[in-house]
Amino acid sequence: MTRSGNDLPRPDGMSISGSMAWWAKADVGMTVHREQNHTEVVIWKCRYRWVGTQGEANFAYRVDTGTYGELLDDF
Repeated sequence: MTRSGNDLPRPDGMSISGSMAWWAKADVGMTVHREQNHTEVVIWKCRYRWVGTQGEANFAYRVDTGTYGELLDDF
């Protein structure tokens, strides 16, 4: 993967060696990518509609409980 400075881009199915074969084989493709202050979980491929849909969610680690909680948008 190509870096821009110290930042790593979020990987997906095309970032794997032999990428087209991995992209075609997967029924569901998921990436867990950690940033400095949050963690991104991204579904980049879902072959069957009854299984799920593409999307992403952001989570923050809670030190007091040792769990992750979803970061909600502030409107």
